[in-house]
Parts: sequence; structure tokens; C-alpha cells
Amino acid sequence: QGLAGVQTSEVPNYERLLHYVCEKLCWDGSQFHVYRLRLPYPVIGTAVAVRFPLPERPR
Repeated sequence: QGLAGVQTSEVPNYERLLHYVCEKLCWDGSQFHVYRLRLPYPVIGTAVAVRFPLPERPR
């Protein structure tokens, strides 16, 4: 959880960029869950969906 460890050699200063954006938008970067997906040769029209179970509704 959070932005720590999001470095990638493919995007220089990526972690710094994300911290900057969060600061400008007044977002708490520690509240984010970061996922990475690499598609080396995406086919035109490809869509990627990630699904997570929702927590139970408060009663």
C-alpha cells in the first residue's frame, strides 16, 4: 500500500512524479494500492480490466 516502491526503469523519476501529483491534488499517497501490468505488444483495441471484491455494506 502506498507509493513507496513504485520505481521503474521504464519511467525515470516515476515515484517522484506520483508524489508530486498527489501533493498538488491534496491526495494521501499512502492510501493508494499500486498495481503494475506490462503488455509488451498490445493489440489495438485491447482492454484490461481488474476486478476486486467489494467490502460488505455497512449496516
